[in-house]
Amino acid sequence: GASEVVVAAPTGSIRSVERISKQVDRLYCANIRTGVRFAVAEAYENWYDVSESEVIDLLQEIQAG
Repeated sequence: GASEVVVAAPTGSIRSVERISKQVDRLYCANIRTGVRFAVAEAYENWYDVSESEVIDLLQEIQAG
């Protein structure tokens, strides 16, 4: 029942952006990658994996205010 579907992503492969854009009203993607390979981490200067426990801790901090 949504009147409009908007997708926003910081980075994405050209193939994914093209596929998704056909299904939504608006798509914002600041960094569209056109190479054969695509990894989100390649679009960032500082990338590191976050453990599940780190995510839980961060979410609990946010919830606590």
